[in-house]
Amino acid sequence: MMHTSSVRFGVWMFMLAALVAGMFGTTQLDMVRAAQGCGTAPTPRLTVGQTARVTVSTGIGNRLRSTAATTGTILGVMPDGEVFTVVSGPQCAENFYWWQVRRWDGQMGWTAEGITAEYWVEPWPTTGAKVAVGSVKPDPNLGRITFVRTDPANNQQLFVMAADGSTPVNLTPTTPVFADQVDWTKDGKALAFTVGSNNAQGELVMLDMTAATPPAFAPITALTSKISAVDWASDGQRIVFASDKGSPGIFDIYVRAATGITNLTNTPAVNDSQPTWSPDGQRIAFVSDRDGNPEIYVMNADGTNPVRLTNDPGDDTTPVWSASGIRLAFISERDGNPEIYTMNADGSGPVRMTNTPGKDTNPTWSPDDKRIAYFSETAANSGAFELFSVRSDATDRMQYTIDGSSVAGLSWAPDSNWLV
Repeated sequence: MMHTSSVRFGVWMFMLAALVAGMFGTTQLDMVRAAQGCGTAPTPRLTVGQTARVTVSTGIGNRLRSTAATTGTILGVMPDGEVFTVVSGPQCAENFYWWQVRRWDGQMGWTAEGITAEYWVEPWPTTGAKVAVGSVKPDPNLGRITFVRTDPANNQQLFVMAADGSTPVNLTPTTPVFADQVDWTKDGKALAFTVGSNNAQGELVMLDMTAATPPAFAPITALTSKISAVDWASDGQRIVFASDKGSPGIFDIYVRAATGITNLTNTPAVNDSQPTWSPDGQRIAFVSDRDGNPEIYVMNADGTNPVRLTNDPGDDTTPVWSASGIRLAFISERDGNPEIYTMNADGSGPVRMTNTPGKDTNPTWSPDDKRIAYFSETAANSGAFELFSVRSDATDRMQYTIDGSSVAGLSWAPDSNWLV
């Protein structure tokens, strides 16, 4: 029979535990327990709410489990260098500190921080951290990647290679191209790009990519103008682009189809630029300063019914459709500096996705619409940009690079698992 004093002691301990949990919350209580140690586990270094990554070491990665125990079902393996968000923890079990984490694709689970003096995960970003290079590569059959290489004479050449970086081929060995004017058809059967040098007058050309050895490219315009923002429609038959054919430095939106080239906007005193097809090929989003400053518009595929989607004093530019066609990502300066926003395709429901002192640029939707990748200036006016992504609900902001190098040409792989 239990003694009365023992009962009182048990009740008081229960009340004390409840009081501590109420005062500090579960997370703070976990940290109090962590401070007491967990066998041979190394001192925890992570913090709930921060981003962390799998340490770069042997290349075997770190297991994700259904519960905070080695008996938990293995949900997957996070490869070396994978960045994730810390959700809760730590919990001590079997000489491990366990953290509940959320991966970039939203998958949740528990992972161990390390053993003895060896850490398997680490806070991220961390200055001087080792970059994960070559530990995991995409399947070479996943797709092909185009990129531009600049030679010692400052000429740019267009290359294509397999998804794992193998078998690079120079597609333009004797002809310079514009680095930012390259686009694949959605089925990967053809490339459109501009030919010229130093962003001067050039022409749009097409290259058939179905042959084992790509043939010489064929010109598909004769505008003798600057051409920008090349984008194929989903049918692979129409290309939209901006050109200053009518007046140097003043751009209009053009479509090239089997029937020829059509000027869709034809506004001589107005800049219309940055056109991009909706996924169904029925609409074109673009940027225009026809109402005083750059704003985002949408029009039918034939140029009719232009509708203004944004309306504020700050510049709104760079519209990008989600794969579903339901929302658009864009850059806005409405809050003082360039930030990433999203909105519904009719302009309603704007959501601010980033909030940083520097510039945020190049928003790019993943094919599954779950994340938006972008470049962010790590310090205002520094000119140093890093690669980030954020979930489409503006949560789980993740940083992937820390070297301060120049970055450009952001694109997702078709499976939404890789960024290049």
